[in-house]
Amino acid sequence: MVSAVPVPGGLKLELLVLNIADKLLPFKFSSSQNYDFVITDTVTGQEVWRWSHGTAFAQMVRSDSIRGSSKWTYSEVWNRRDNDKNPVPAGRYRLVGILSSQPPIESAPTIIEIQ
Repeated sequence: MVSAVPVPGGLKLELLVLNIADKLLPFKFSSSQNYDFVITDTVTGQEVWRWSHGTAFAQMVRSDSIRGSSKWTYSEVWNRRDNDKNPVPAGRYRLVGILSSQPPIESAPTIIEIQ
């Protein structure tokens, strides 16, 4: 599940990964990156901002598991700027959170309104 809440300087984005089973849920990763957030324009479908844009991650094959009835929470603050650091115009945008496992798991989208 992904959410966005206004905070000073932008929007706090949060990705919640929940294991509703009572046993370990294993994941494989191909880098040190655990998650990502992507914001796209709802009209054009074009990517506006990606949390990992321009970030280098260590390349490594690794495994991790979430315990039964547990959760992982990842959060970042988006400053309402695009990948080129320009202010994003007012409008509706689509936010998804991604668990960067192999294969990646994408949240259901949330629509956010920038005023």
